Amino acid sequence: MNGIDLFKPATFVEQLRITLLGLGLAAVTIVAMYIFPAVFTFVPPSPGIWALIIIMFAITMVSIHYILRRKLIVKSLWQLAEA
Repeated sequence: MNGIDLFKPATFVEQLRITLLGLGLAAVTIVAMYIFPAVFTFVPPSPGIWALIIIMFAITMVSIHYILRRKLIVKSLWQLAEA
């Protein structure tokens, strides 16, 4: 998406602005919870929860990569959405 391919690391450098924007937004999202814990009723995740978050993120990225590469799946989902 946006010219970045998870399995082609060179695209992260080619699309440096988008890569840095994504990393920055992710960092701000996490840091905001630590800065304002009362506003969000935030409890810092344990290392096990952090591991699950990272694993789920990786699975999601790989799934999106393969789903978007398969034209038939995208076409089927598009037809389902139009119904």
